[in-house]
Amino acid sequence: MVALSSSADKEALCKELGADAYINTKEPAAMRRAKESLDLLIVALNVALDFNPYIDMLKPHGAIVFVGAIPGELKVPIFGPLLMKQLTIAGSATGGRGRIAHMLQFAADHGVKPLVEVFPFDDINSVLTKVTDNKVRFRAVLKW
Repeated sequence: MVALSSSADKEALCKELGADAYINTKEPAAMRRAKESLDLLIVALNVALDFNPYIDMLKPHGAIVFVGAIPGELKVPIFGPLLMKQLTIAGSATGGRGRIAHMLQFAADHGVKPLVEVFPFDDINSVLTKVTDNKVRFRAVLKW
């Protein structure tokens, strides 16, 4: 499994969580080295980006699957990597109650636990600053 991030400070944590390799997407050399190295890319972002450099990372017959709600449009040239490498672009929604219950049961059965930081509600302003500055790993929870 390969983890991708635009923050160099996430590499150690990603590897601790099970990533075999890490790519800092802000490093052009790392992105070039990763060309045609991935079979599947799961995108959990909720920000608009130029995804063409990520699509270049896919091997022939690879797939990119969006599970985050990215605003705007996905602009990908049809002729080029998409047709020539026979790539798949897909999306997946969260699902209904049954699917969520199945996912939670899977997590419970396999000891999968979320990484959260819990903050007192009175610290809401500093927590919002941490979220805005991308300093929360990985979810912030306010406790009354």
